[in-house]
Amino acid sequence: MNRVMVCSVQTAAQKCPDSIALYDINQTVTFSQLDALVTGTAAALQTRGVVPGQVVAVLGRNTIESAVLFFAALRYGFILMPLNWRLTAADRRWQLSAANCSLIIHDKEFNAEVADLGIASIPIREIVSDDAQGSSQRSVIEIPLEREALIISSSGSTGRPRGVVLTWGNLYFNALGSATFLPLGPEDIWLAVLPFFHIGGISILFRTALAACAAYVMPRFDAKSIVEILRQHHISLISLVPTMLTDLLTEDGNNLLRGLRGIVLGGAAFDAALRQEAAAKRLPILTTYGMTETTSMVTLLDKSDRPDLWATAGKILPYREVMIADDQGKPSPMGERGRIMIRGEVVSRRYIGEPDTERLPDEWFDTGDFGTMDASGYLTIAGRRDSIIVSGGENIDLTRIESVLNAISGVKGAVVMSRVDEKWGRRPVAFVEPSGEDFPEERIMEELAAQLPRFMLPDRIIIVRPLPLTASGKYDRIALQKQYPDIFENQS
Repeated sequence: MNRVMVCSVQTAAQKCPDSIALYDINQTVTFSQLDALVTGTAAALQTRGVVPGQVVAVLGRNTIESAVLFFAALRYGFILMPLNWRLTAADRRWQLSAANCSLIIHDKEFNAEVADLGIASIPIREIVSDDAQGSSQRSVIEIPLEREALIISSSGSTGRPRGVVLTWGNLYFNALGSATFLPLGPEDIWLAVLPFFHIGGISILFRTALAACAAYVMPRFDAKSIVEILRQHHISLISLVPTMLTDLLTEDGNNLLRGLRGIVLGGAAFDAALRQEAAAKRLPILTTYGMTETTSMVTLLDKSDRPDLWATAGKILPYREVMIADDQGKPSPMGERGRIMIRGEVVSRRYIGEPDTERLPDEWFDTGDFGTMDASGYLTIAGRRDSIIVSGGENIDLTRIESVLNAISGVKGAVVMSRVDEKWGRRPVAFVEPSGEDFPEERIMEELAAQLPRFMLPDRIIIVRPLPLTASGKYDRIALQKQYPDIFENQS
């Protein structure tokens, strides 16, 4: 059966043409205007020789133009590949080659980077147009759910990111499922600050268009700017990672965050100290768990759930299944830690350039994470399997060390990684960003020693101001490896 969905932009333009679809600091775009822009942009790409099924890369910040390009891909059928502007030129060339991509659309800011890639390019402002060149689209636009929509790089902590191929069906069922826990109405405005090359960022565009509500587009995260936007606009929802929330709490002296409908929080551990601060300010935290391969959210906390459940990632959304499995891939007993396995309508079937890894529709996807599920259906993340190292025959959970570090007063953030050790196999190393100036390493080690067994204590505590972040606000472990090559040499 050929499953289809109706173009959400066309539907919204017909039902509520004057409602705002997109905001930024300079302009607003109604659904009627967005519909015209999408039609015109698709026509301009067709004139340039782009055909359905072709991969088109885009390199740029979050902008209204890039949002229009996303919806043009939906309507016309090309596959959009947003590029991470923090990657090296070598990584970009590898991505373009693996995806057989021969065209890149870009912001003016990245003219030099694009020129270095050696493929055809078009400035985005030259392609986004509301001039449909005489064509009009009055019939209902139906999009096959199996049509490939996006290639998004997974945010792996080590090695080269993998290009995850997502279909419009993946996006559609992700939005339908999240709407059961977090229904959107015409009055909602979702602040889109996570980068569009991240699935947590670009999926906001699809959710808001499907619900005929607005997305406020921000080119980059800036805590002061967000507080000002909250002061001036009726923002109702925002998606963040914990490091972003930490910075916002510092800037938000009037606790404007409390007035939101929801703060969707995921992407990294929500440590106890940050949970305590958020609870004291009575913030509407909605923890979530997901990844690129699952089109973002798999679980979500309900708005009625209490702060004592913030240590969990919420409950399973519709159109997803989660199994906590043992080492043999069989279901683990209730409450017992195991491997998080996912299947359903939201799971990607393939990676670019990796034909041997293609998944069948009913096949379980192994996330690489550990977790537990309680009797009420709440999922708790217990860390990644690659965060467990064996040192002198003892298992050490690096995420446990991070959790203890983050709970120490005066610690703004911490990353614990492992290095090769000739005697013990592997040993932990901790990188700590203090919130103040005077913060001796000896004090950190004393507090760790009071809470952890001796074999789990890091060999070194390294003060880093600031800890490097990826564009999506997570701690950048690859950057730390490059910054401290003497620690991580001879890794295996």
